[in-house]
Amino acid sequence: MAFGKLGAMGRGFGTFGAFGGLSNNLIRYAPAIDQPIITSGGGAASFPTMTLHQMKRIGDNTTAVDMDNDTKFRYLGMPTGVLVPDAVNTMVVSSLMPGGTAQARTWDTQIEMLTSSKYIAMSWTPTVSTPLVLIMVNGKWVSAAFNATATAGSGSFVMLEFPDNRARRVKFITSGGNKIFGFRTELAYPPTRPTGNTTVAAMVGDSLSAGSGTPPTGATFLDVWPHAVANILGFDHCCNASIGGTKWVASGAGDVAVSHFGGGRITPLLTTNPTAIVFAGSRNDSNADQAALDAITSAVSAAMDAVSTVTKRFVMGTFTSLSQNAAVQAGAAAKSVPFVDMTYGLQAADLGGDSIHPTYQGAINLRTRIVPALRSAGCVP
Repeated sequence: MAFGKLGAMGRGFGTFGAFGGLSNNLIRYAPAIDQPIITSGGGAASFPTMTLHQMKRIGDNTTAVDMDNDTKFRYLGMPTGVLVPDAVNTMVVSSLMPGGTAQARTWDTQIEMLTSSKYIAMSWTPTVSTPLVLIMVNGKWVSAAFNATATAGSGSFVMLEFPDNRARRVKFITSGGNKIFGFRTELAYPPTRPTGNTTVAAMVGDSLSAGSGTPPTGATFLDVWPHAVANILGFDHCCNASIGGTKWVASGAGDVAVSHFGGGRITPLLTTNPTAIVFAGSRNDSNADQAALDAITSAVSAAMDAVSTVTKRFVMGTFTSLSQNAAVQAGAAAKSVPFVDMTYGLQAADLGGDSIHPTYQGAINLRTRIVPALRSAGCVP
């Protein structure tokens, strides 16, 4: 059985922004009283006797988890109906995003509970031996996302040991491809579904928002800006609907055709009832002739219409200086949606070996530039 222990600050790459700088541009971290000792490994945890609680299924347990009526867990940041059984009465897994088939891009699994249990353990079967996890307590990060220790393709656990038995709202976020069996708590402190704290920031973008590579030379889906920026701006939850390789203008056939920013992922995204939605990009709209630029402008305007029910809508342009940026701005202006110019967002020192995607530290630098720009535009809960 393999075990790993983690302190409060997560992985040792880059600067998390917990110290120094402007306080309103920093990650909101949980205070010491809400900081657990985190232990992870393969097999079952050897800790005090605990009771297993599983997600509520619909009907015969072969259909989606009853995300809207589960009395033990809440799934804010996940579209309704995307958490489905991997096997009857056992594990659940998050489904693919529309348009995410080519890269197996699933919706991030986000499961939250309210409990006074000193011990909380996630029982799961991750796809890799170092699965990525982000844990939040009362809406604040315990640490930056960290790599748990696990047995790939076999039963594993992530255990939290808190200082005491006070009530806490605890949330686990991980890749949707990992299979979740359930959560264990002390018998006297079963989980209940939290209420309140419902603001959701939804993010739509390409690989600069979905993640590419692994630290320190790359940044994963939990290292790039969406979840961090949502946290800093004061939102309770984040739905990151970004898919690498996508763009404003639909092209090609099959998976590529539904992957554009206004495409198939918008309908499920809206079921998260976002307080705000931010579109970001895209450099993947590589053509710069006038017809291509006009098509980008039209696509931006169409996407704004598709999310017209969301009061707070924002469009960020390309993260470097490209001619497509003005076309994106024109599309936002046509619908009176705030445009946030981020042509300075990624600088040469932020980029990895492909000169396109940021390193881990570069992703942190990008988010520190995004936060004040979005805040100034009114992107707050």
